Amino acid sequence: MYIPEYAITGGILKNIASSEYAKAIIDNTTILPMWEKQLVKEASVLLLGSQLKDLGATLDDKTIKKALDDLAQPSASKEILSLINALELVNLISTASDIEEEDIKQLYKTLTGNPPVYRSRYVEGKVIPEEILAEIGELTDWYTSLDAKDTHPLIKAGILKATLEKIAPFDAANSVVANFVSLISVKIDKYDFKGFICVENYYQRYLADYTKSLVTVDDDLTAWLEFFVRAVASEAVNLKEKVLLLSRDTKIAKASGKVDISDRQARIIEYLQDYGLLQNKQFATIFPDISEDSVLRDLKDLMEKGVVVKRGKTKNSRYELR
Repeated sequence: MYIPEYAITGGILKNIASSEYAKAIIDNTTILPMWEKQLVKEASVLLLGSQLKDLGATLDDKTIKKALDDLAQPSASKEILSLINALELVNLISTASDIEEEDIKQLYKTLTGNPPVYRSRYVEGKVIPEEILAEIGELTDWYTSLDAKDTHPLIKAGILKATLEKIAPFDAANSVVANFVSLISVKIDKYDFKGFICVENYYQRYLADYTKSLVTVDDDLTAWLEFFVRAVASEAVNLKEKVLLLSRDTKIAKASGKVDISDRQARIIEYLQDYGLLQNKQFATIFPDISEDSVLRDLKDLMEKGVVVKRGKTKNSRYELR
């Protein structure tokens, strides 16, 4: 049976402690639901952007947001749509308690559109093709073992990521599959910081260290796990500060206990957070089943509450967050 080899170093313990502290604050700090939704979207945009780079494509954040909001043009790249579908699959798989071989194959099929057939060519430094099936089976068996159940969620997620990178089971998209399997693991363990965090963002910022630490993965995962938990801790600490600021923001105070905000008004605020301004011509796109007069009433109410400000006149008006 597969038993991962690694040492728990002082650096790993320190960064796990930092992550635990940040997670406790994030989990127990109340912010407005629309801000929670916004943080999840921001993390998703970062995740999708980083995974696009792994797939050899790039898109700006605004285009990715529009694809997530189902506002993308019909010509939206196949890669971003496949990634969004894969992210939805991640959320679905995460409702279970285990990760199975079929889940890994389904992720690959969703990402690439190709049949989930294991790699048949030799790749230097990776598991030979004849051993891929056995190695995947051993990894998924380990995930359900008592050893894995007793392993800290971050260590477990890091092991899954590194081991799948070493196996490289498919002809393409192995890093993305490994990232998504790692994400499924922390979601199952309720250790994903409410979906507000994107550790892949850290990978992109420290790409040389990320690549170097993965190269060291062989029989000993220590160096990789040191990097992985440091990445999580760094993103978690930054997120903690952001959540604390949001909880104290006076604008949020206006829009929470002191002022009632409807679901439609929350959608308007979310749109303004994402895209900066809103014009009359965009009403039908955001609210296809709502009249323009109804949207204007919502905007007028938000202006009276001091949340939104209007610039310009008549049909050329634009609305922005105050």
